Amino acid sequence: MIKFQPEELFSLKGKVALVTGGSRGIGKMITQGFLSAGARVYITARKKEACDRT
Repeated sequence: MIKFQPEELFSLKGKVALVTGGSRGIGKMITQGFLSAGARVYITARKKEACDRT
């Protein structure tokens, strides 16, 4: 039986993503997904401290 590996479904290596609201909630989860797929990710948020923690 073949095991499904989500990270093999698609690769974002060499891609750049900009996530607005990426310091918490859904934006943070999307940011983590992009990072695990190999993308370089830039995030924006209303509070600098939140971005720094992420």
